[in-house]
Amino acid sequence: MLQRLAQALFPARFAAADDRSFGLFGQRGLPELLRRRRWREVEQVLLAAQPDELSLLLDELCLTDRYTLHLRAYLQATDSELGRLVQGVYDTHRAWEARTSNWAAEVTEAQADGFVHYLLAAHRSLSAEYAAPGLQLEALARRIRVEMGLNELPEAHKTFAAAVSLHPDHVLTYLNYFKALSPRWLGSRDELLELITFAENPDTRQLLRLVFLVEMFSDLQQEDELTAATELRRQHAATLEEALQSPLPPLSSTMKSIYAHNYWACLCSILNRDEPRRAALRQLGTRFTPYPWAYFGAKTPAQIRALQLG
Repeated sequence: MLQRLAQALFPARFAAADDRSFGLFGQRGLPELLRRRRWREVEQVLLAAQPDELSLLLDELCLTDRYTLHLRAYLQATDSELGRLVQGVYDTHRAWEARTSNWAAEVTEAQADGFVHYLLAAHRSLSAEYAAPGLQLEALARRIRVEMGLNELPEAHKTFAAAVSLHPDHVLTYLNYFKALSPRWLGSRDELLELITFAENPDTRQLLRLVFLVEMFSDLQQEDELTAATELRRQHAATLEEALQSPLPPLSSTMKSIYAHNYWACLCSILNRDEPRRAALRQLGTRFTPYPWAYFGAKTPAQIRALQLG
């Protein structure tokens, strides 16, 4: 009883360091429901989640290997529209696993074939019409990433427009569209800056600024590791000034807040702002997002805390 109460009050302390939901999955009782194969109750929990909560819960369910056996059993047992969405998210994950994180020139033919195979399967699931607005929104947000992988930028534009018409401030929609518009994939720096100004919510704009600056630094680092921080300051001075002058959303359990504070901590490392970096990392505890840290080879809390980029 006391353990459950503590988990409810302080979920971050009890979450695994790589928990993609930052404690929410356990807080909602999903591990136990999955273990007992209480599929109807699993669906009730997921359907009751707020939009950004659903994104986090599906990340933990489908993008880790902690629940693979339970996930496959659930998918075999259901024909619901939620099951179709989960299948699409899981197939997207399998696509990126098949491709690996190699640069495009290093991807083998077999890896590329697996990538496309699972992306097409995911696209079929995520392109269905969903009666529940929350599921439709999540499917559209996830489909942007699939269309990015398939090099279908015009389709990703349409999917983004459809998603923001349903919810103008859905975090995953913006993050996936941002990635599609990045110079590494299908877009350009100017398109990313335009997306930042398109966002109406100030906290969303600040998150996107931070993501932009860290992504641009990562690109510059590929060109010249020694001059990357200097070039970031020179090439993106205006955006950097806006990011440093704009407030962060207060740290909370929300997806937007946690991602913003992770990217802020990373930017502080790039800029050699050690005290703000250490303060941000202390406040985050173990709530570390996979990116931006994976860009720089940091995958564990200890590696993230030790990372010095500037």
